[in-house]
Amino acid sequence: MERNYFVHESSFVDEPCEIGEGTKIWHFSHVMAGAMIGRRCNIGQNVVVSPDVRIGDNVKIQNNVSIYAGVELEDDVFCGPSIVFTNVINPRSQIIRKHEYRKTLVRKAEDILEQDPPLIPVSYEQIYDAWYTKVKGQNPSTFFGIYDVVRWDNVWLA
Repeated sequence: MERNYFVHESSFVDEPCEIGEGTKIWHFSHVMAGAMIGRRCNIGQNVVVSPDVRIGDNVKIQNNVSIYAGVELEDDVFCGPSIVFTNVINPRSQIIRKHEYRKTLVRKAEDILEQDPPLIPVSYEQIYDAWYTKVKGQNPSTFFGIYDVVRWDNVWLA
């Protein structure tokens, strides 16, 4: 069966996984079994895409990015170089926390760059209460993009 995407000869793609038409996977990258990558994506050099990762259409992932289980990037997301998406809030090598994996969602057309500050988990109630006071009952997301990067169980401020 002929594939309709490009994988550089130095990269590994473990089956089964889904890779959309027109996607390019460059040097020394690894796409693990169970990953889903959309159409027309560009996966840069030395990128790791773990199982249970969903990448939408037209996503650009720069070099040296690690995307671990539970991360979803919607369509048209841009990830700058050397970003690491973790799935545990407080990772430690000596403590097994696979039962604590959390889902992470990056909304459509967002960009995350290397120089951006670390993402900070804050409860939805804390954000809503603070902005309710400031904007007198208006929806906070109409004023600022504070929901640009959203966790399923937390809101992350970038």
